[in-house]
Amino acid sequence: MQITAKMFEEHLGKHLIKAEIPESFYHTYASVQLVFPGQNSFQPGQAYVVSGDLLYSMDNIDASCLVICAGEQPIALPCPVLVCRGSINEVYAAAVDAVNRYSALERELNDGLLANKEIPYFVRICARFFKNRVQIHDSAHSYIAGEEPVFEEGGSEPSGFVPCDKPLPLSFIASLKKTNELRRLYEVKNAHLYNSKLFPSRSITLNFFDEEGFLGRLIIIENITPFSCAALDTVNFIGKYFNHLMIKRASTFNAGVYTDEYYLSELLSGRFSDRAFLTSYFSGVNWNVNEQYRVLYVRLNSQDMLNQVRDYYVKALSGILCDSKVFPYQDSVVAVIPAKSIGYNDLEKNVSLFLQKSELFAGLSEVFNDLISARDFLEQAQAAVRLGIESGRKQYLFNYHDYALEDFISGSLSEPYRKTFMHPAVQAIMEYDSNNGTSYFDTLEVYLNNERNQATTARELHIHLNTLKYRLSRLQKIMGINLDSPSERLRLMLSLRLKELIKK
Repeated sequence: MQITAKMFEEHLGKHLIKAEIPESFYHTYASVQLVFPGQNSFQPGQAYVVSGDLLYSMDNIDASCLVICAGEQPIALPCPVLVCRGSINEVYAAAVDAVNRYSALERELNDGLLANKEIPYFVRICARFFKNRVQIHDSAHSYIAGEEPVFEEGGSEPSGFVPCDKPLPLSFIASLKKTNELRRLYEVKNAHLYNSKLFPSRSITLNFFDEEGFLGRLIIIENITPFSCAALDTVNFIGKYFNHLMIKRASTFNAGVYTDEYYLSELLSGRFSDRAFLTSYFSGVNWNVNEQYRVLYVRLNSQDMLNQVRDYYVKALSGILCDSKVFPYQDSVVAVIPAKSIGYNDLEKNVSLFLQKSELFAGLSEVFNDLISARDFLEQAQAAVRLGIESGRKQYLFNYHDYALEDFISGSLSEPYRKTFMHPAVQAIMEYDSNNGTSYFDTLEVYLNNERNQATTARELHIHLNTLKYRLSRLQKIMGINLDSPSERLRLMLSLRLKELIKK
């Protein structure tokens, strides 16, 4: 059974960002079809598409391969499907580094050193890169748009390589090269490579093209055994592995760094924010991106930024904030906290005690309902600790809720505009008090802070209620203000807060 391009779009379109696939490729060729596995196919699993920096996981689709049709010559890609569209130099560097890292494991396997070790699957990656030329093996042709095919004898592929006998048509390659988004794209071949009793495998070969022509070839060898449970693990591994290569954008690849904390750090920095991938990834660790979270930002002193000291803080906070992700981030320690994992009172009490003992200050964001927006709430936590320290309050944990208004004012008004925004009555009241020995300014501030509750205001000012009423009447008459007007009260309160900020 084949699914048409329209059906594909309806079923799987939500997993792709159309902008990532040019219209000419997506529609002109009616090119993307799914072929469901037959009786003798490999175990159905998830199909992964790596596009640029993004990984899309097509869940609940029993597909063993993705077929890209060009004219009458389709190319079948066993899962996972890898579409590499990043900088070709970055793909090259990452691939070379991956080859170097896996070569040691490969040697151990060949030497029989891994026979007694528990390895659920084995992935071996070989790369052969050639500059500005076409590599030919037997009857398999690799075409470059605008050039005649070049046949070379004696290829350098590993033994056992079986070339694909249906290359991509010249017209298809030419059309891809005309598309800016896809000009570096691929030719993919199937091959049987590296036959082993322990690790029966298949391979995918990707040929990379740049604007000048053929740039290089990357062969991915995957351990997929027919109807084996290990197949799904292998598909998972390869898909995530290539996603790491795309995200890391560096030649120094280390598979060990790609943890939950790594992806959160990338999210907070703004370097990676693909909702489809993150939603799928965090669901694997039982985190729903649409649940409630908070961000805790612990500001470190320069002497606290030594790795050993920072690691201690991470470990200590991880013990306090169970089920949270605590990790070093730039010059700080950050925790992303599921709101349901700890109540606010316990959080405030336990974290404040830790901060006090460690002589550290931290900011806590508001609760939010979308993990993908965590970066915005990191900024809240950073603002809270900055404004909290500036306020001089004797505490160690500052909640953004208490500083939201100050943050709004300081962020909304530029320095020159702050004084012009000030309600003219504020300065006038201060000058009147100075010239006449009165205390109308304090009366106004306490009255507004107490939400116009006259009894509470009189007690706080230690004056009789009738005295307060007289002061308020005189104040409104002398300064020409109306305290019954909501808009006037709002501007007066903002002005009082702004005055505090300017004074600091």
